[in-house]
Amino acid sequence: INGSASASTGRDNQGFPLLYQNNGAIGFNASNSYIDLGSDPSESGRVFSESAFTVSAWVKSANTVPGGGATDIQNIVGFPANNVGHLCIYTDGKLGIWSYGGGAWRFSNTPLTSNQWHHVVLVFDGDDGAFYYLDGVADSAELEFGGTAYQKECNLRYIGAFTPSRYFNGQI
Repeated sequence: INGSASASTGRDNQGFPLLYQNNGAIGFNASNSYIDLGSDPSESGRVFSESAFTVSAWVKSANTVPGGGATDIQNIVGFPANNVGHLCIYTDGKLGIWSYGGGAWRFSNTPLTSNQWHHVVLVFDGDDGAFYYLDGVADSAELEFGGTAYQKECNLRYIGAFTPSRYFNGQI
């Protein structure tokens, strides 16, 4: 889905049937489906900018550990610029986010289960720390983020992908 979709009609903006239409979720096919929010990368178009934010989603991945390679990362939400990163299911089935300023991945503790709904949350404090919550329970120690203020900014752009690539496989 590159654009809008309607749960009431069960069709995307091009008239194609949505993969899932009974539960209000959008289906993603792991190869080319995503939602582009069209965020402007300029300062005025940032969804989050140098402040605390929370990303929360219900996700159901068809396969949380598909192959173990970087191309198997499944993005829940993606950001198009050099900033905090993107919330994903990493190759080991755990939640992951890339810290551009720290130059490293930050992970949750518990792998997600394939074909099961999970409520995933990332809370960023707007400074140098973040936490994961999985199904209502804290699932990480504080995740430290270094770097400049620019590298900590978030410009949310994609649902189910990153840049676009690293497509989600399942429902969000």
